[in-house]
Formats: sequence, structure tokens, C-alpha cells
Amino acid sequence: MTTDTHSLDRTSEARRPASDLASARVILPFALLSLGLGVLAGRVGGGIAPALLLALAAAVAGVMLAGLIVTRVITRPLLVQLRDLKDKTTRLEASTEATLLTLASAIDARDRYTHGHSVRVAAYSEKLALAAGLSPGDLDIVRRACLVHDIGKIGVPDVILSKPGRLTPEEVYVMQDHPVIGYEMLRNLPWEPRVLEIVRHHHERWDGRGYPDRLKAEAIPFLARLVAVADTLDAMTCHRPYRPAFAFSAAEAEIIDGAGSQFEPAMVETFKKARQELEALLGNRAGQLSTIPADLEAVLESPD
Repeated sequence: MTTDTHSLDRTSEARRPASDLASARVILPFALLSLGLGVLAGRVGGGIAPALLLALAAAVAGVMLAGLIVTRVITRPLLVQLRDLKDKTTRLEASTEATLLTLASAIDARDRYTHGHSVRVAAYSEKLALAAGLSPGDLDIVRRACLVHDIGKIGVPDVILSKPGRLTPEEVYVMQDHPVIGYEMLRNLPWEPRVLEIVRHHHERWDGRGYPDRLKAEAIPFLARLVAVADTLDAMTCHRPYRPAFAFSAAEAEIIDGAGSQFEPAMVETFKKARQELEALLGNRAGQLSTIPADLEAVLESPD
């Protein structure tokens, strides 16, 4: 039979306050008695020194008693609760991470042409965020948002999502609603607001011609501007049934050319700084892909 040592620790911690209070019941009367004797000695003997000594002893005993109560009756149980809370928080974070990865896989699995898209966008965005000098907290926000940035595609019909050819204007309109659908699905969760901003605004354009809200320039949330570059990079370097994948050099050229129109100029400079790391993430695909297709503008405007 095994023994749960953690439970025993909590049981012993729970018993300590009772023994500490018992000790307090012994020390307190002693302190009060010492104080009383000190006062009496001063009055009867006419000497102030003994009284002060006894009063000082009583004060010291009182301080010791207070420290004992605070340390054992209040502080120690609180530390136990904080330790338990830290353990629960760690387990919750691990569970949240696993849930996000599962969601990302489920989203991407609906479209065989973009399988793994969310994870790749998260990886590209992390490299861009590091090049931009963002904090670890910002990196975590970017990564989490990227894993669910296309969750709104759950609301897009399969006939559109899996269409082997180019979408009609009406179908493009339906597809372009996925950021709003995703935002509405997630907005009641207790998540950092910037996660939701990325989900809603990663298809906005610097020149205001994006969607869903046609935000322009700095009205677009900063992290959404960053993810827009990573999202486009993956869209261009992945194969589609209506066009081959771009080589990294071709995608790089188009992202640089899009500065001031599709992308924030400063974010394009960040892309240049992270160029080697981004290309390395493409692995063996780099150098084996096609050059720019003739319908480039349509590719860059694609709602993928």
C-alpha cells in the first residue's frame, strides 16, 4: 500500500495551527504575568529598574508570540496554498497548450492543401517576433494566436474550403468571413485581447484594402501586422491545385515589393532581418519550388 506524501504534508500543515495556538495559550499568560509583576515590583519596591526589566521581558515575549502566530498560523498555510496553486497553474497551462495544438490540427485537417499551415505560421511569426525584439510574453501571445488564427474556417462550407480550383467572387466573399467567425467563436474566452486581435485582423492590409474591417496603417494591431507577413509567406510557399508553390526567393521578393501596400514597411524590414531563419524553416522545400506565377496579384489577395 502506497502513501500519498503530499497529502500527509498537507495534513501535518493543517494540524500545526492547533499546536501553535496551544503554545500561544501558554506564552500569553506568562507575558501578561511578567508585565503585571513588573508593575507591582515598581510600586512596592519603589525601584523602577526591576519593573522595566520585567516589562521588557514581557514585551520580548509578546513579540515572539506575534512572530510565532504570523509564521505558523498564517504564513505557513498560505505558502502551502500558493504551492498548490502553482502546481494547478502549471497543469492548466500544459492542458491549454495541448488543446491549442489539437485545435490547430483539426482546423488544418479540413483543408488538405493547407495541412500544417497554423503551426508553420506560428513558427514564422516567432522568428519575426524575435527579430522585432518582442518580449517572451508577446511571443507567447503570437504563437497562441497563430495556432487558432484560422479557426473561423470551421464556419466555411467544405465545398468552398476544399474546392480544387479557384474560388468565384461569391465564394471568396464567404471565405473572407472566416476572421470574423473565428473572433466571435473566441471572444468570450478569458484570453489576452491581443490574441483575438490577431485572429480578426491578420488579413488586413497596410493600404486599407484588406478584410474584414478594412483597417489602414497603424489602425491595424501591431501583432496582426506581423502575423500577416508570416501568413502570406506560408500561403505563397505552399502548393495549391491552381498554382505551384513559390520558391522562398520569389516569396521574399513579393513581400519586399508589398511594403507600403500590403505590409507595413517597418515589418518588411523585420522580415529582411529574419530572412535566414525563415528560409531555414522551409527546409528541403527551398530551392525546389517554382518561380512567380502569372496571376501573382490573385495569389497575394487569396483568403488562404
